[in-house]
Amino acid sequence: MSLTNILNICNTALNVEEKRIEISANNLANSESTDYKNGKFTPYTAKIAILSTYKKDKYGLEGVKIKEIVKTKDPYKKIYNPNHPLSDSKGYLKLSNVNVLNETVNYLNASRRYEANLEMIKTIKYMLLKTVSICK
Repeated sequence: MSLTNILNICNTALNVEEKRIEISANNLANSESTDYKNGKFTPYTAKIAILSTYKKDKYGLEGVKIKEIVKTKDPYKKIYNPNHPLSDSKGYLKLSNVNVLNETVNYLNASRRYEANLEMIKTIKYMLLKTVSICK
């Protein structure tokens, strides 16, 4: 394995973690949003990224990629608020299924993984520079 292969693997991880942070930010920003589609108000549905491996090299090592971004199947929250204009006939208001605590943990997790991959790239860069200096 070459150092450039490691850089490529880290690059795939950086791209994935960046997207995961974007998804968490989107979920948090829309945790109280409502969409209007087909004449109906529907609460925002949280999204998650499904990850998979990204092409093996000749040693069987792989990067990571986002296979797809899907809506979660978590149930919507319901609160009794008969005075709200979007409440149903029984007085219940459907709210987003975003769990703010889980999204915050997801965001922090992705952020830490991003930082770890940056540190790996810094280490590889240091090793490459040391190798070049020896060859001079």
